[in-house]
Amino acid sequence: MSSLRSSQPFLLPDTELWKAFDLLADPIFVKDRSHRWLYLNDAFARLLGRPAAELLGKSDDAFMPPDTVRLYWENDDLVCGSGLPHENEEPIPLPDGTIHTLWTRKYPTRNEAGEVTGLIAIITDVTNLQSRITSRAEFEQRARESEVRLQAQQSMLDRLTAPVVSLWNGIVLMPLVGDLTMERTTIVQSNLLEAITRHRARHVIIDITGIGVLDTTTAARLLGSVRAARLLGARCMLVGMSPALAQTMVATGIEFRDIPTLAVLQDGLSLAFQELGYRITR
Repeated sequence: MSSLRSSQPFLLPDTELWKAFDLLADPIFVKDRSHRWLYLNDAFARLLGRPAAELLGKSDDAFMPPDTVRLYWENDDLVCGSGLPHENEEPIPLPDGTIHTLWTRKYPTRNEAGEVTGLIAIITDVTNLQSRITSRAEFEQRARESEVRLQAQQSMLDRLTAPVVSLWNGIVLMPLVGDLTMERTTIVQSNLLEAITRHRARHVIIDITGIGVLDTTTAARLLGSVRAARLLGARCMLVGMSPALAQTMVATGIEFRDIPTLAVLQDGLSLAFQELGYRITR
């Protein structure tokens, strides 16, 4: 194997160990302290796109740009000077004009006296891995941005499904549509209290015609909103009480006590007008 030897005086033992390195996919090379390649396997020769015989005995400056060479040699000197292993990412310009990223692990080599004579390096091309990591990071970033947009849209939809409408001076209407979840209860209370303050409302008509489920949990959340409205001086009433809802309330023991419950919006509006002192004629 031509990649096992350099020209004199850079000769390495032709052992089975060195031969085995040619079977590895990762490029491997050995350098002396002057940065000359003493050994390189077939994978390293393929990486540089040159025959092994052309590389042996030479150094990076014969094939690489000055900035790249400076980086390589700084890392070489760090290993040779400290006598300690070192790893880092290094760019490499390839013959096809592309620049790849290498993960290079360098280990000091020593003579029988224990003196550092150079280094052996093992290289892994991580360009594709970095690309996959970057793509994954970009995907996760887009997913996070989409989640933020979806949350904002959901918040807007929740607010649209819990609007408060001013019907008359001192009277506001809040129609409820869909299930009254814990999150929507917070929005309902926020919208309701803000509207009571803005319109100086004394009466709040809560229309439950479109509510999804009226169980004990939903009733408790409704009562929480009513109590909050009372703290601002507003009286609440429920309209849209259907026979089915009434039967559910009886079966489950739900009670709204002193909160008026009426069948239709017109009845609720009539009651609010009467309590405000308006004469209602039919």
